[in-house]
Amino acid sequence: YSESPLVDGDKLLCTPGGSKGTVVALNKQSGEVLWRAKELTDSAAYASLVIAEFGGVRQYVVFTDASVAGIAAADGRLLWKAPRKGRTAVIPTPIVSENFVFVTSGYGVGCNLFKISKAGDTFTAEQVYENKNMANHHGGVVLIDGHLYGHNDREWVCQNLKTGEIIWRD
Repeated sequence: YSESPLVDGDKLLCTPGGSKGTVVALNKQSGEVLWRAKELTDSAAYASLVIAEFGGVRQYVVFTDASVAGIAAADGRLLWKAPRKGRTAVIPTPIVSENFVFVTSGYGVGCNLFKISKAGDTFTAEQVYENKNMANHHGGVVLIDGHLYGHNDREWVCQNLKTGEIIWRD
């Protein structure tokens, strides 16, 4: 498995996966373990962590073979989790925009958009859509002006982030 480690202030974050916690935060100078996300025990995948802020809480979005989740930057607590099964390899980095998280993977799985909300101290992840318009295997997807651009295992695609509608394909 492979990812791009994330440096956030004094922390270096990575996703070893497994029963001790999917995500780990290390002191970037010493390598000392600062925390592990023990409430999330998904296996490691290839997708890199992304910094986000939802409901005024800084967090890391992690995309694994089984779910997409938000981990509290301060202490590694699991803030929210949405089941999202991948197949063979989950590679593309999640895209965060406003209070939305977009994920995609290949092998015929497709893409999902989740809306992240906070009521009191509780976060929820509600699926907005699921489709196969963007089934990106490698290389990732970019977001420009509300449109996602990427490859879907068959062709190049431009897709509306919030609706999932195809704008064009080639």
